[in-house]
Amino acid sequence: MTDKKHLRKTLLQYRRLLPQEEFDLRNRYVCEELLKLIRNNDFQSIHSFLPIARNREPDLTSLFSTLWAEGRKVLASKSDFENKVMEHFWLDHHTKLDTNHLGIPEPVSAKSADIEEADVIILPLMAVDKKGNRIGYGGGFYDRLLSGFPGETIGVSLSSLFDDLGTDEWDIPVKQVLFYRPND
Repeated sequence: MTDKKHLRKTLLQYRRLLPQEEFDLRNRYVCEELLKLIRNNDFQSIHSFLPIARNREPDLTSLFSTLWAEGRKVLASKSDFENKVMEHFWLDHHTKLDTNHLGIPEPVSAKSADIEEADVIILPLMAVDKKGNRIGYGGGFYDRLLSGFPGETIGVSLSSLFDDLGTDEWDIPVKQVLFYRPND
């Protein structure tokens, strides 16, 4: 098992040093593949993360206009750090976003949503292995969100898969992984 804290720090540094051209290439690939996956599975209500730009997370926001034009709904979360849970909101073209103290964009004055209305949850991955085990920032927000969620879960990464990251008892793996594959 890999030391998650050390791996998290190393991967975050790697992502931050990724040249803009390479980031754009990987991000475009992931967005194109994700759109295909959404269409092929006919997901109608998509819960997406909003990217922490300074951490070079995949930026899926370019897909939102296409999804809305196809009649699909998009929701995103706002973190409640006191209770360590996420509140969910519907997004549209007019939704204002503010960035919180950790650099996470969050919806402002948006209509509240129930996570059970989502067909799929798409989440960012710092690292992921072949079994869908994942490493995020270590706060457990997505483990709590995924616990008991009946729909599909897709983790998105700009890096390759690891063989085995190991797990803790509270870790919830994603059902599908979408990651950058340079030879596709």
